[in-house]
Amino acid sequence: MLDKLIDRVSDLIGSQGSAVIAVLLVVASLIAGQATGYSERWEQIVLVGSALLTLIIVVAIHHTRGKEHRASQIKLDELIRALESARNDVRSTERASRDELEEIRERTHPKERNQA
Repeated sequence: MLDKLIDRVSDLIGSQGSAVIAVLLVVASLIAGQATGYSERWEQIVLVGSALLTLIIVVAIHHTRGKEHRASQIKLDELIRALESARNDVRSTERASRDELEEIRERTHPKERNQA
């Protein structure tokens, strides 16, 4: 359920309507600030509101990026399985450490090491 909610928020954030709403919110907050003399309470509301919106957007972007990354990995794994000449030992390298990745790179592309 939370996954679907975050997907929906991500879709909404990326829409043209959200850009219009963002501009309207900025204009409304400036008008409200002018009307209240940019009081301390107005400043606190703007700061808290912008911090919350930033957090929501960062979480939505991170969630979307992770989902896209997992989908890409599944597709790449499927392509590796489909090729007869592919090396299965390079599948799931996203879980490997930096040293393991370097070792795999040296095994699979030894010429690059000599050219560098």
